[in-house]
Amino acid sequence: MDPRYVVIPRDTVDDIKTMIERAIRYCDRAEPIDYSKPYSGLLNDDDATTTYPGATGYSSGTMKTVLHILNMSTHLADIESSRMIDETEEEQRQVSPDRVSDIFAVSV
Repeated sequence: MDPRYVVIPRDTVDDIKTMIERAIRYCDRAEPIDYSKPYSGLLNDDDATTTYPGATGYSSGTMKTVLHILNMSTHLADIESSRMIDETEEEQRQVSPDRVSDIFAVSV
């Protein structure tokens, strides 16, 4: 049974929002590589994200990370939902003490 809701911790949502905002900012500010200076955009991490390839790589990594987080959260929710269903079925199989006396009552 698919759960209707997936609970994701607030800290995780905040982290996802930060990663997405950063990826958008890198993509908005990206510039083409100047091939006359091939290493100019790769001197440090900040410069590496100023180029189209760098911004694209960061954005791709962000999307993969967010997808992984959502898949894991959904998977955990499925497991929890399945566990709850199993517990409910087990509770339904258990016979109440009142019912036990009815089942084992012998009529003479």
